[in-house]
Amino acid sequence: MKVRGSTYYFRFLAFASNKENKADTLIYITKLIDSNTGAKVDSTPFDLPSRLVTPTTDRGTSRWLTESISVDDRYILLTKFQSSSYRPLYVVDISGKDPTEPELITLPNSTEKEEETFCTHATFSRNPSKGHLVYLITSAYGDSKSVVIYDTQTRTVSHITTPAPSLHALRPIPWEAENLKVTPENVLFRANIEGWSSLFVMPLSGPHKDTVIEVRPNWEGGSISFMPNALNGKTNELVLKLVSYRSQGRLARLDIAAALEKVERDEEERYSFISATLEEYSQASSKIPPFRTLPPKLMKYKSFDGLPIPVMYYHPNNMQSVVPLVINIHGGPEVCALVAF
Repeated sequence: MKVRGSTYYFRFLAFASNKENKADTLIYITKLIDSNTGAKVDSTPFDLPSRLVTPTTDRGTSRWLTESISVDDRYILLTKFQSSSYRPLYVVDISGKDPTEPELITLPNSTEKEEETFCTHATFSRNPSKGHLVYLITSAYGDSKSVVIYDTQTRTVSHITTPAPSLHALRPIPWEAENLKVTPENVLFRANIEGWSSLFVMPLSGPHKDTVIEVRPNWEGGSISFMPNALNGKTNELVLKLVSYRSQGRLARLDIAAALEKVERDEEERYSFISATLEEYSQASSKIPPFRTLPPKLMKYKSFDGLPIPVMYYHPNNMQSVVPLVINIHGGPEVCALVAF
């Protein structure tokens, strides 16, 4: 990938396919620039040659996923999905004529068994001078998936949200980290805190460099999914999908750079946060159709080991009457279910 100003140019395309044996899902890479395909801007078909990056077992047991290509186009990060709790991370050198064999990345001082370690959202730094850094979410250091930085040169790990006190994370968060995104300016992710999505940003330069800051938008709370708008030249703009008791989904934008101009501290003066104003997209700003008339109430109960379990409880009329209750027992803890009657 090349960056010119605020415009991105992608030289390679990595994709997954089972075309090799119709069973294994393998990774291929192809050049987008100087590929000499003779392609025209019309409907004429053309061939795009590709190279196989991952080996096949011929047993239909391989399921590889692409994570990130380094900013200098020399390396590609892959994960291999083994189970819901085991997803190891690999790196492949693609700079030569033939890709190297995938090399397993073993995170140092892991507290979990290798076969029970999950890695996801692994992303190379977008800064050419720090292209050896990999940001990822992993379960290697505790019960919750946390954001860490892996240095491919020194093979060391720095912790961003890992809650264990001995690991000295920048901002320990004892909840699942999700949806990690890395831009040249910021590291962004969300955490599932007591059933609600909380958004976080870590600037990579400026007065708040390497400070994990909670983003508190002006909305009713619920589930947030987001995507940086960097491909449109707006690297500090986030596009958000908001799901709450008011709506099954609506779109909004958030200017992170503007929000970072006023960083505040919480009541205990421990952590930083910003109060952010959301702007709904004009094409999505029509009247929100009614979905829930009342917000949920956060309740907690203790599990068998004393751990408090959060519950979002919806009552049809703010607890002014007695209503039937159905309890749905489902899998977890990696999945949250919301059932209302």
